[in-house]
Amino acid sequence: PGTVEVSFELPDDQALAARVVEAIFQAHSYQEPVIRIQPILASRSKGLDDRANPNRWWNTTGDWKKVAASATETA
Repeated sequence: PGTVEVSFELPDDQALAARVVEAIFQAHSYQEPVIRIQPILASRSKGLDDRANPNRWWNTTGDWKKVAASATETA
């Protein structure tokens, strides 16, 4: 059989992580599954100063949608 890797994210909650680890041990086909738990940091709003970029996820005016719609109409 091949190797399967499963990756998922949880909120920062140690009790929840402990329950998830226990469930993995209960469901796993052998006694020693490899489990790695790592904290992660993520941000959608930090980094390059591209607030004027019309394609940013917070752009609710939809000016990028107008360009996409006109391209679709001409296709």
